[in-house]
Amino acid sequence: MAGEGSKDTLPVRNSFGDCGPMSDKWGKPTSAQAALLPERFRDFRAGLMTGESFVFELTDFRGSRSNARFPETTPGDRFDHVIGGCRTR
Repeated sequence: MAGEGSKDTLPVRNSFGDCGPMSDKWGKPTSAQAALLPERFRDFRAGLMTGESFVFELTDFRGSRSNARFPETTPGDRFDHVIGGCRTR
């Protein structure tokens, strides 16, 4: 069915500021506790760096949608951590 992920992907949608929503399929780790941003998908990272408010929506393997709204934020050290893949030093 359209909009569904595979056993290895989850559908996500996000919207920054006044821009319309973007859709993609993100990777699903074996724990199924997260969604992994594909390396090729740079629009999400670029949107985060604008600091504009954004909405993020994830559809899980059962087809249930969850979304979160984030306020306008000034990029800082935490953004560097997120943009860097949340790697520990």
